Amino acid sequence: MLVNAPTKGLKLPRIVKREMQVSSVEQAKSFLKAALPTAYGVVFAVAVTTGMRPSEYFGLKWQDIDWERGTVSVRRTLRKGSRGWVFGETKRACSRRVIRLQNWIIALLKQLKDARAAQPAVDLHHCPEAEDLVFVTEFGKPINLNSLVYKHFKPILKRAGLPKIRLYDLRHTAATPH
Repeated sequence: MLVNAPTKGLKLPRIVKREMQVSSVEQAKSFLKAALPTAYGVVFAVAVTTGMRPSEYFGLKWQDIDWERGTVSVRRTLRKGSRGWVFGETKRACSRRVIRLQNWIIALLKQLKDARAAQPAVDLHHCPEAEDLVFVTEFGKPINLNSLVYKHFKPILKRAGLPKIRLYDLRHTAATPH
């Protein structure tokens, strides 16, 4: 039995929150110019223009897009868990929302859907979570955030000559008036 608490009087270091980084309009344009020709260009275009969190755009399904109104409904998230892919609720109730898409984003999404329909069907029995997802890998699986960041996002930033930012911070670029 301890007589005194060994942690009594100990001062814990403060957790330093990393400040969000917002790209300028010019930086966002440079990023998109470098990103759009890549396999994940449409993903990055949605990230830059909508303010959605990565887990939200990874969880988008085709039925979430209203083609006539030019909107997308954020209804769920998708994350890689210890037991596989997990659909979940949005971060907050108010995070379930309808977002107006720019016309060029709607056009990119239509092109993506048409291209996907023209491809041979991918056998989804090994990954049923990927069914109807807007954004998947070339193998028809959900996109892994870490893989997207290290294999695609960071190299695109480097090619565009842009400062290092987090993929998550792209959402703040869309939400911040310039």
